Amino acid sequence: MLYTSKIAPPVIPDGNSLYHVLLGNNTSVPSDKPILVDIEAPYKTLTHGQLKKQILVAAAGLKRVFDVQRSDVVAICSPNHIDYVSIVHGIICAGKFLQTQEERPPTHNGIGAIAAPLHYTSMVEDIVYDIRTVQAKYMITHVDVIDRALLAAREAGIDKSNIVIFGDTEVQGVRAVNDTLLRDNQEAEPLMFTAEQMQNDPAVLYFTSGTTGRKKAVIRTQNNLLYSAFKSNIDTSAVVVSYLDFNHSTSLVSILLMAPYYGYTNYLLNHYSFRNLCAAIEKYKPSFITCAPYVVSSLMKDSIVKEYDISSLKIIGCSGALLKQNVILKAHKQLGIVVLNMYGLTEVLGLFATTPEISVGLAGIGMLNSRFTARIVDEDGQDVAVGQVGELLIKGPTLTPGYYRSSESIIDPEGFFHTGDLFKCNENGVFFFCDRLKDLMKYYGTQIYPGEIEGVLLKHPKVADCAVVGVYQPDVAAEFPRAYVMLVDGEPSTHELIDELQAFSDRQLPKKKRVHAGIVIVESLPRTSSGKVQRRLLRESANSIQALA
Repeated sequence: MLYTSKIAPPVIPDGNSLYHVLLGNNTSVPSDKPILVDIEAPYKTLTHGQLKKQILVAAAGLKRVFDVQRSDVVAICSPNHIDYVSIVHGIICAGKFLQTQEERPPTHNGIGAIAAPLHYTSMVEDIVYDIRTVQAKYMITHVDVIDRALLAAREAGIDKSNIVIFGDTEVQGVRAVNDTLLRDNQEAEPLMFTAEQMQNDPAVLYFTSGTTGRKKAVIRTQNNLLYSAFKSNIDTSAVVVSYLDFNHSTSLVSILLMAPYYGYTNYLLNHYSFRNLCAAIEKYKPSFITCAPYVVSSLMKDSIVKEYDISSLKIIGCSGALLKQNVILKAHKQLGIVVLNMYGLTEVLGLFATTPEISVGLAGIGMLNSRFTARIVDEDGQDVAVGQVGELLIKGPTLTPGYYRSSESIIDPEGFFHTGDLFKCNENGVFFFCDRLKDLMKYYGTQIYPGEIEGVLLKHPKVADCAVVGVYQPDVAAEFPRAYVMLVDGEPSTHELIDELQAFSDRQLPKKKRVHAGIVIVESLPRTSSGKVQRRLLRESANSIQALA
């Protein structure tokens, strides 16, 4: 069955570039409206007018300092910084622009450079791999990661002269952004793009999380980005506290795209801790934040919450991974907060629109967003009936054209991207996430979704978070579920507690779906920078131990 969207498409203003549509031609936002505020240094604020100017100054600086050319890749290896947004937009604007006496209008010579936000928390060898994947010529980094960034840049072949560091102070011989790219007030002429360039050419490269293998650089075109930015019912007076890294797709949409266009204020928490987040919520009183699932769990279970007033918070967008329904219901009952599961992939953004009724009332993910089409298929590629589980296939305006510098085809002959995620859809067009196809365990012919067991364990008051993986038993060719459990702060790990958790889950699960490979207490779960649990690492660890046994 072919599922199509029932939502009317947004009206996207005309423009010849991302910059023109979001900022250059945008007169609806007052120039003195604060868009970005640094929580750690509140005097560092960028208004709408200042952001517009700084983007063009950054574009001019990239040409002046580095002579950035068409399709050059500029890597950004940095935690969040207030100038990050203007640098990314400046990179896209930084193509060479020519105008001749004989030709009117100006000719288009190049499409601008390409921004590549890196996962700055990665190991040096992984950063080297990412730099080489995109063949970055230049790098912008941060004092917090300067040592790893320089090691990676040297190994990948980026000369120190092609690296600058956020801020106004030179560090280890690396020049400061404020003394180079943002030094002069000279503004670049915003680059104009053809419709074909807007549709097909890379503007930003975002890396996949790497939970199932090596990270890949996903191409985002300007049209991809524009379709991601335009939403309905946006509160332009909203105040948002943001802590998710800018190398995360959610931040790309919310902060780099939507905030400049709609004009809502983002308070940037550049160094996350749960206490810092609670303090920021109390001080700035946002009604909405986006966060990873473990933060929602902490809001309900961590004693730190009692020290702060978080009553302004009404809605949480859960990003990076999906939250179990019992946690969503508990957050609504205990805190009065509506949690919306925000499903998305680096390869395709914003494919579902959701509501409190869908998320809290139905345990759903949402309905197809405008201009999206979907199928749900079985292992043979055949459409399943309404209400049946199968792999989600999707196509729409934010779907990437592919991976950068890769010949891998990610779109099937009918134009669909195979998500690798198991979904079902009801008769009203509401989609429900079931699990990752690769995470599915087969125990003596019974299919077990990790979420089934995790949802039970998370009901226990002493469990803060957990992840379930299959331990393969070659003698019987079956996967035995094992649970890795994080306890709430201050709760000691004991054999008695493990037995208690085992009995607790056994009482609520069918015999074939119990934790047959045992429960392991851990201090933390391996996560990507976006908060996704790296089940692959847990699975590899569990199976390597099993092989040695």
